[in-house]
Amino acid sequence: MGLFPAKQIETYQNPTVEQLRNAFVEYAQTRSAKGDILVFYFSGHGAAIGNDFWFCLTDTRLRAEGGGLLPLSALAFEDILSTVQTADVHPVFIIDACFSGKAAPSDQKTVLNTMHDNMSRSAASSYALFCACYQDSVAFDTTDGGAFTSALHQIASAGLSDDKHKQLPFLTIRDLSAPVQEKLTLLGWPLSKLYTAPDLPQFDLIRNVKYKPKKERLHWYHKDTLDLMWNKGAPKTVSIKNIRDDCGQSAYGNHSKLSMKPWRLVEDDGNSNYRRLTARGEKFMNDKLSVPLELIHDPITGEWAASPQAPVVYPTDIPKRRKQK
Repeated sequence: MGLFPAKQIETYQNPTVEQLRNAFVEYAQTRSAKGDILVFYFSGHGAAIGNDFWFCLTDTRLRAEGGGLLPLSALAFEDILSTVQTADVHPVFIIDACFSGKAAPSDQKTVLNTMHDNMSRSAASSYALFCACYQDSVAFDTTDGGAFTSALHQIASAGLSDDKHKQLPFLTIRDLSAPVQEKLTLLGWPLSKLYTAPDLPQFDLIRNVKYKPKKERLHWYHKDTLDLMWNKGAPKTVSIKNIRDDCGQSAYGNHSKLSMKPWRLVEDDGNSNYRRLTARGEKFMNDKLSVPLELIHDPITGEWAASPQAPVVYPTDIPKRRKQK
């Protein structure tokens, strides 16, 4: 489901505070490409001190009397943002951690809002913050990992097949937010929260395994339309009413598709109410030109192209209408 090669990904399993801090420092110092998107996915423990969120790593320590964590042994969210800002990139933070902060006293209801405000100051209007739960909730673990991470992984593994998404080969963080919310709701877990700034560049996060590209294929009713215009070798202009009356509703409803690239067999004659064969269409009907049997739509460019597996055909190769039993 992933889109990124291994060289673009850095993984830290159970890092210390110093290891994670150094990773961000190294990133900021060595980054030369401006305007890139940095995705930081954190699954682990978090705590709130005052209104600020802190990442708790393997060497984070609690006070001797158990009254909260020692700040120098954790990593502040705001410090990471300030460091990333120097790299001039678009930050995307996906955080599967508690925000209520059991390790230190805090005003729970303002922690997530403070994180959002810090993102706004550091990245202006180009960032994303996807969190496991609202500011006054606790993130839960399951046998398959964090509930938020598990839900996100299940959605990514299954893909999105609804009318809106099934034509998309790739999914963005915005595409995933609502399905993750629905999954968490059904399972009874705390709901996630997504903040996205208006100027965050469109970027694809994962492949959509349920992607089904649009396809168009030459059918018998297309052949009927072409035969009507070919007129046994004496090409003529026909009205769309003629197409409906002489060839039927299927031909009438699909005649415009014969103008799509790379077919380009039919065109308007004066206005859209009248249709005629193009020069290509006349060559095709005269068996001097072959065209792909099937076209496929590229959702990125919006263009139609020959389907890679489809054969090229002449008029007599177009599948005939099946006889009714």
